[in-house]
Amino acid sequence: MKEIPSLVRYRSSGVCEITGVEQKKFGSETQDYYVLRPLRSPASTVFVPLGNEKLESAMQPLLTREEIFLLVRDIPVCEALNEENPRMRKDKLTALINEGDRQALIGLVCGVRAQRERLKDDGKKLRVSDEAAMKRAEALLCEEFSVVLDIPPEQVEAYINEHK
Repeated sequence: MKEIPSLVRYRSSGVCEITGVEQKKFGSETQDYYVLRPLRSPASTVFVPLGNEKLESAMQPLLTREEIFLLVRDIPVCEALNEENPRMRKDKLTALINEGDRQALIGLVCGVRAQRERLKDDGKKLRVSDEAAMKRAEALLCEEFSVVLDIPPEQVEAYINEHK
């Protein structure tokens, strides 16, 4: 059982506080659920069924300062950006965001930014779906980094640029 209250990162909901466990009836079944409140949207509530290993495993502990430092220092290449088919590319980027692997997310952000600069130099624009994926990944990373590093969200990009 997860510690209550505690902060976790949950899928694309971002950083959430586990506020308790409640019994809820969705459909015909009554079950116990973790109650999560996304920090960026405190009026929202996410219910995660207890005993559902797949969904419970998606409640990840926040990174430590050291893990963030190492992640930023060793930014990987985002392989999904090599996909030429626009639909498949969008699907791959969406899957990366939904999986929530921080290494893949930071690789996506840095890869799309680099691609945007290359295209800009050629007088072209970035695909809308690539821009949207980058913005979503940035938001997830920025939120977690801001909480863990105890810095304002607008300083996260400067932190990344300083430590990569």
